Amino acid sequence: MGTPAGFGAPDLPAEVVRQLKGMSPSEAQALAQRYGLNPADYVDTPAPAAPGQAPLPAPAAPTPAPPPPPPPKASSEVLEVATSTEAAAAETAADSTIEPLAPEKRYGLGFFTSSMARGPTDNAPVPPDYRLGVGDEVVLFLVGLESREIKVTIDRHGEIALPDLGKLSLAGTRFDDAVALLQAKFANSRIGVEAFVTLGRLRMINVTFAGEVANPGTTTVPGLTRLSQALYAAGGLTGLGSLRHIAVNRGAETTLEFDAYELLLKGDATKDVALQDGDVVFVPPVKRMAAVFGAARRPGIYELLPHSRLSDLLAMAGGPTERALSEQVLLEHEIPGGVPEIQSITLTALPLRQAAPGDRLRLLPRASRFANRVTLRGAVQRPGVYGWEPKMTVADFLRDPNRDLLENTDYSYALRVSTRFHDGYISVQTFSPVGTLGGSFAPALMPRDEILILPRPGTPARRNLIDQVISRLRAQATPDEPAQLVTIEGPVREPGAYPHEPGLSIPALVRAAGGFREAAIDLDFGLVLSQDPVTGVLTFRQFAPRELLRSTATAALKLALKPGDSVILLPNVSGEPDTLATRQARIKGVVRRLQAQATPERPAALASISGAVFAPGTYPLSTDSTVQDLVAAAGGLKEGAYERSVEIRSVAIDDRGDAFTETRTVSLTDGTVASATLLRAKDQVLIKTIPGLNSQSTVELSGEIRFPGVYPIAPGEKLSEVLARAGGLTENAYPYGAVFTSETQAAVERSQLNRFSDELRRTFAAQALTLETPGSNLSELEQTLAALTEREAAGRIAVNFPGLLLGDRSADLEVSDGDRLYVPGRSNAIAVLGEVFRPGNFQFSDSLNLEDYLALSAGITKRADRRKLYVVRADGSVFRPQRSLLAFELGRQKLRPGDAIVVPVDTAYRDTLSFWSTITQIAFQTGVSLTALRQFN
Repeated sequence: MGTPAGFGAPDLPAEVVRQLKGMSPSEAQALAQRYGLNPADYVDTPAPAAPGQAPLPAPAAPTPAPPPPPPPKASSEVLEVATSTEAAAAETAADSTIEPLAPEKRYGLGFFTSSMARGPTDNAPVPPDYRLGVGDEVVLFLVGLESREIKVTIDRHGEIALPDLGKLSLAGTRFDDAVALLQAKFANSRIGVEAFVTLGRLRMINVTFAGEVANPGTTTVPGLTRLSQALYAAGGLTGLGSLRHIAVNRGAETTLEFDAYELLLKGDATKDVALQDGDVVFVPPVKRMAAVFGAARRPGIYELLPHSRLSDLLAMAGGPTERALSEQVLLEHEIPGGVPEIQSITLTALPLRQAAPGDRLRLLPRASRFANRVTLRGAVQRPGVYGWEPKMTVADFLRDPNRDLLENTDYSYALRVSTRFHDGYISVQTFSPVGTLGGSFAPALMPRDEILILPRPGTPARRNLIDQVISRLRAQATPDEPAQLVTIEGPVREPGAYPHEPGLSIPALVRAAGGFREAAIDLDFGLVLSQDPVTGVLTFRQFAPRELLRSTATAALKLALKPGDSVILLPNVSGEPDTLATRQARIKGVVRRLQAQATPERPAALASISGAVFAPGTYPLSTDSTVQDLVAAAGGLKEGAYERSVEIRSVAIDDRGDAFTETRTVSLTDGTVASATLLRAKDQVLIKTIPGLNSQSTVELSGEIRFPGVYPIAPGEKLSEVLARAGGLTENAYPYGAVFTSETQAAVERSQLNRFSDELRRTFAAQALTLETPGSNLSELEQTLAALTEREAAGRIAVNFPGLLLGDRSADLEVSDGDRLYVPGRSNAIAVLGEVFRPGNFQFSDSLNLEDYLALSAGITKRADRRKLYVVRADGSVFRPQRSLLAFELGRQKLRPGDAIVVPVDTAYRDTLSFWSTITQIAFQTGVSLTALRQFN
C-alpha cells in the first residue's frame, strides 16, 4: 500500500534511503512494493515534475487489495468497543504533559543486581580458546606404566617445570593447543604412558570498571569470568548506564561492544566474552529511551538503537496481547523545542515509523465488558455476569428461593437498573422477588441490565448497593432533569434516599425503607415535601400514616410521588424527652425552610398550637388544614384537654392595610364544624385544660399517723380533711412537733434566694463604683452566693397543729400537689444551743424555767447577746421571751418538750484589754493635742 493520504512519506533510516537510491529502478520498485512504499518519495525519477505537481511514481505492479473488512458487529458490541476506546483515549489525553521516563523502571537494569544473576565463578568448564597465563595451575594425570598426578603452576616467565622433561613455555597458549603439546611430549618421551591434561586453580585477573557502574574501579575476578559476571561483581549499572553499548577495552583498542539486550531478549551469549587481565569495562550513559504501556506483554521502558523502529520497540516489549486494540495505538511523541503531541496509528504502521527518544507507545485494550451481558448482584447464591437472550426475564434467575437466594434476602423490594445504549443514561424499576417467585410479575430484561437482589433492611450491604445506584442517578442529573430520587425520614427501618420510578407511591416507598419501626411512629401525622425545580418553592401535603396499615389506601396516598420529594414521618410522642426532641428538631427543619422562602405577598404557611397537646409548637399548613390536622401534627390531645372550646387567634388585614386580631372558638366534639374550620397562616390555636382536673395531685403523710401514705387530693381540699382520711394521729404522736412542707412554698423560697443573690451582686458592684469601702472582697462574695444557691429550699410552714386538731379553722390550710406532713413521736428533752458553756439536751420538767435550763448549761458566755435570746419550737415556730431586770419571763408561752433555746453571739463584743487599750490611746492623743494648743496660744 502507498503512503496514506494526508501523511508524508515514512521517515526511513538514512542507510535504507541510500540503498534505495543505489538500486536499479526495478530493484527499488520491488523493494518498495514489498514494504508498501512509493519509490518516487525516495528515488529521483527521470521525468521531472511539473510545477505545482507531485512527481509521478514509476510504473508498478498492482498493489494487493486490502483484506475484506470483518463482518459487522452487533450494534451493542460496536458501542462497547467505541466506548472503551474513547474512555482510554480520554484517560490518556487527560494528562496534558509527558512525564520523564523513570530510569529505575527500565527493562534489564536490575539483571546485573538480581540475586538470580550468576557472579564470577572458578568452577566453570575451561573453554578451548582459553589462553594460559602466569598463575594458572596445570594438572596432569599419567596413566599406563606410570600412574601419578602432577600439578605445576606457570611461573613469572610463562613456563612450567615438568619432572624429567624440563621447562616448557605455555603462557599465551590456547588451552587446546597446550593439551596437545603436553600429550605429545609425554607420548614421545615415555613409552606406555598416556597424559590427561586439565587446569586446576586458575589465576586471578584485574578488571577495571568505568562509567555508569555502581562500583567503579579495579576489581580482582577469576580468570574465567565473563563480562556479564564481571558487571554483577561491580554492583551492576546505575540508572544512567547504557545496556546496549557496553565496551571492553584492551590497551588502546576497543575490542568489543556488548549489547546486553542480545543476551536478555534472545539468549545470545556469543559476545559475552571472558575477560582478560587488564581489561577495562566502560559503560556509557544511555542516550535513547522509549516506553511501552497498556496491552503489551511486557510493558516497560526500553533503550533504543539509533535506527530502532516502533515495531522494534514493541517487539522488545513482547508484542501486543490478545486483548490489544490493533486498529488504534496511541503514540505520545515529544517535539524537540515544541509541545508534545499524541497521535493515533495502527499496529501495521509501526514498522514504518522510527522510534524517537522519549516516545511512549500506549496499546489500548479492547472492551472488557460484554455487550449482551446481564449482571446479577446482591443476596444471591451465584452473583456475576450472564449472557442475555431474547425474552429473558428476572424469573430466569429466580426460580427456587433455596437454590438461588440467600437466607437474608429481602423478598419485598429489589431493583432492575437499565442502561440506555446511546448515552449510558440509567433508569430504575422496582419489583418484588416474592411476586417474581410466585409468577405474578417478572420484569423483562434487556442487554446491560443489572438485577440487584437486596438483603434485609439494616445490613450495610443493602445500603451500599442502594447508594451505588443513588450515586449514578445523581451523577447523570442536569438542571433540566433533576435526579430521579425520593427520600424518606423518620422511624422506618432504613431511612434515606431511594430511586424514583413513575407511579411511586408513599406505601411503596415505606416498603422500600423496610417498613415502620414497631411502636415508634406517629400514625396521625406525616408530611410530603415537594420543591419546584425551577422556582425552588417548597410545598407540602399532610397525610396520616395510619392509612398505610389499612388494606386500601386513601386517594391521597395513591397520588404518585415526584422526583425530589421527601416523605417525613415523625416519632410517636411517648413522653420521653429524646423522642420529643427528635420530633421537634425534624419539624423545625421544615419550618425554617418555609420561613426562608416567605415573602410579603406569600407569607409562610405556618400555624402554632399550645396548651394541652403532647408537642406544642409551630407546624406547616396546607391549603386545606383544619384544627384537627394541627392537633394531629402536635401529637394529639393530652388527658384533660377541653375539647368543647378551642380558641383560634387569627391576624387579618383590614381595608386600610392595618393588622387586627380576631378570636374564634371551635368545638372539637362537633366533627362537622371542626372539619369545616380551615386555618390560616400565623393562626394561634390554644387547647385549654378542663378546670379543676388534676388527677395526679397527692399529699404524703408520714410519722405518727394511723394510716400513713400518699393520698390523692381534690382541688381545695384541707389538711384536716386529708388527716381525717388517714385516721388521725396515734397515741404516741407529738402534735407540737409536726413538720409541714410545701412544694409551692419551696419554689417561693428558691425565687427569694435568687433575688437576694442578685441584690448582693448589685450592692457589691455599686460599692466598687463608688467611694464606699466594700465589707467583703470578691472571693468572699462568691463563697456567700455559692452557699445561698446550694442551700436547699425546704418550703417549711409552721402550722398551729394543736389548734387544727381542736377544730380551729384559722389553723387549717389548703393542701397542694407535693405537700408533706410529718408528725414525730413524743419528745421529753429541751435543747440549749449557742453561746453557753455546756450546750446539750436536758430532760423536760414542768418545774424548770428558761433560767434553770441556762444554769444547767453552766450559764452563758461573755460573747453571748442576752437581749436576742430566742426559743425554737418543735414545729418550726420561733418566739423571743420577755426580759425583766433580773430574769427572762415567758409570759403565756411556756417551754414544751422538743423546744430548743438558742443563745446567739454578740457581734459587737470586744474583750476588756482591747477596750482599755483603745481608751488609753484616745486619752493620750487628746492630751498631746491640748498641750500643743496651749503652746500655740
